Amino acid sequence: MSVVKDLDGNIVSGTSPATTLITDVDGNIVSTPSAASIKAASAAAAYTPIKPKPIRSPQINAGKADSSVLRYPSHPNTIDPNTDYVLFEFFKYRPPFGRAQGEEGGRISLTGYELYQSSQDRSYQAKSLNPIILYMPEDVQAQYTAKWGGAGFGAATAGLARVVGTEFGAIPTIPDTATGMLKTASYDALLKGINAFTGSSVNIDQLLGGVSGTIINPNVEMMYQAPDLRNLSFKFKMTPKSDREAKSIREICTRFKKAMLPTFGGQAIFGAIQDTPNLLTIPDLCQVTYMQGSRPHPYLPRYKLCAITGVDINYTPDGAYATYEGGSPVATEISISLVETKVIFADEITENSGENY
Repeated sequence: MSVVKDLDGNIVSGTSPATTLITDVDGNIVSTPSAASIKAASAAAAYTPIKPKPIRSPQINAGKADSSVLRYPSHPNTIDPNTDYVLFEFFKYRPPFGRAQGEEGGRISLTGYELYQSSQDRSYQAKSLNPIILYMPEDVQAQYTAKWGGAGFGAATAGLARVVGTEFGAIPTIPDTATGMLKTASYDALLKGINAFTGSSVNIDQLLGGVSGTIINPNVEMMYQAPDLRNLSFKFKMTPKSDREAKSIREICTRFKKAMLPTFGGQAIFGAIQDTPNLLTIPDLCQVTYMQGSRPHPYLPRYKLCAITGVDINYTPDGAYATYEGGSPVATEISISLVETKVIFADEITENSGENY
């Protein structure tokens, strides 16, 4: 048992927390709450905006010859510090609820936002196929969408929601709402009797409209539901100018196909099950970056890791089948569809910055 006493030991009630001691029956101080400590506790419990990490920048010298990097056009001298192009990098998929960075002895030291992003960070540490460099497409767009939907609350639900939303400040409006509910209930009871007697299927809005020229106010509000993941699509037409470039085009198509397809077999239960034929290993993820020289383009959007959802290859883009000596098509068109694997948050969009999602 504890009582509240002031600094002179007198039992008090309703005094200011700044001058109050909480003691037990023997006079020992149990705690000394103060306005400052209460304010500090409230501040600690308040929401703290996230601190996004800097956007990852690819490390590549596109103007230098590198046999591991596939490109079209194939000659590296076509890229200088002012050349714009698209870079595709490939990384191993890392499950979002697998072992997280910062986990030591079962104790996770990351914030909620960092945990959400951790699978992407772990994928960046697991490179897969070598990069692909392609020319800047003619149609460059950025798409941002969200799901909103209308919701009908009805008179009773809307009235109670206003009470909750204003901490009972809307209680005086309850009588008006209740009156409307009683009128609606009387019509509803009458309607059930009419339908039961006549076998009709008239609804309450039809009855109200026919009798009084009114219908029930649905109290429709547009409500936010969820953000959408961004979708990307690219189309590249490649015409080889040499036998070497024809082989590069074929390898580019092969690499995109390989990146989007699963691997037969896999592991489960933290590696206890290995190479089981009942499992498939999830395909690689792709990092798409608009580049200018050796750095990300300062005016075009950045993307988080993407899943490749479609690869379409057209070997007759000009409407007729034709090949060079050796069998390579005179033109090959590849269409790539991707979807971002992580949601973009407003906290990650910074104004007056050269790099943004």
